[in-house]
Amino acid sequence: MDHKEVENREQSRLEEFICPLMCNQERPPSGQPNWVSDIQTRAAAQASDISHIRETVDEVKVLIKEQNSRIRRNETAIGRIQGVGTALAVVFSGLIGWIFKDGF
Repeated sequence: MDHKEVENREQSRLEEFICPLMCNQERPPSGQPNWVSDIQTRAAAQASDISHIRETVDEVKVLIKEQNSRIRRNETAIGRIQGVGTALAVVFSGLIGWIFKDGF
């Protein structure tokens, strides 16, 4: 028995077991059972979906980096504004305390 005969024999055993479970249809002209072509079609569709998901995730990563830089800039500006506000509050509270200490 050569390699080709063993392969054909194994394929026919597999078809005898799986094909009644998966399909009741004749073989297409390509010689493959329909369930094999169905599996190949599903695998191709999954590969396409996975590549689309990968592209979308890469786009989301870029957008998140852009947003993080904007947020960092805004947080820096808010920190500066709070610092100036705190300094002004200390100056005004000191001025008011000095005025009320001496009286009118």
